[in-house]
Amino acid sequence: MCPNSKAFSGYQWHYYPSLQAGHYRSHADRFLASVNWPALIEYATEKRNGINCVLLPDIGLGLNNMVRILEFADGLRWVARLQMPPLAESTSCEDTPNTKMNREFHAISLVQQKTRVPVPQIYALESGGDCSVRAPFMLMDCLEGNVAMDLGKEIPPESKQTALSDLAKIHVQLSKVQLPMIGTILSINTDGSYQQGPIPGLGGPFNAATQFFETWAAKVRFGMPDERLRAACGQYATEIIHSVETFPKSICDLANRLSLRDHGPFPLCHV
Repeated sequence: MCPNSKAFSGYQWHYYPSLQAGHYRSHADRFLASVNWPALIEYATEKRNGINCVLLPDIGLGLNNMVRILEFADGLRWVARLQMPPLAESTSCEDTPNTKMNREFHAISLVQQKTRVPVPQIYALESGGDCSVRAPFMLMDCLEGNVAMDLGKEIPPESKQTALSDLAKIHVQLSKVQLPMIGTILSINTDGSYQQGPIPGLGGPFNAATQFFETWAAKVRFGMPDERLRAACGQYATEIIHSVETFPKSICDLANRLSLRDHGPFPLCHV
């Protein structure tokens, strides 16, 4: 929901409109055109027992999600967070749109359970892209605020102390979320425990940090070919390419020394 606040001056969702022509802009444009927005409005209206809603023109955009605001006739607002297809085709059979959004839902639920971080309530989840909306989506509380990307990654000087203080408090709260293994969250049981599963493209879950780092070093592949690196790095190309090529082995060699708690518990990590 969007509670009244004199401090909030409105959403600054300028990232999508400001995108220059290119691969990512085309990707976002195609997704925007592919979604059945009338079906989304109908779905949200049904979820609120027939209270009509409209789709506001604002479009929020991240790397993996597009966000729209639904405003109901009684003034309440929900956010529709829609999952976009990956820019690059995934080689992992575990990372389907269905499983990805379900994992995100369980991670959000876990943060709600274990912390006082202001996490939006989720009212509906459609994790399959075969629904009438034609994309996986969540309907959730509309919270006031803007992400750093839409603010040009700048904090006004008069707000910096408050923003950094709030950010530190959130980090302290998130540190309370401790996981027994390194892996994704597949489900939360009625007793508050959770079922963990593999990390797409990597495997697991892992009982030890050493095992995780060794597996990562064996499987990681960096996408940029040497010729593009040389063109981008100029006189430093040889040094940088060598560093990229040897980095996984360096991680493997240090695997048993990288974590202070090799056998956990492990912190929650956004990837």
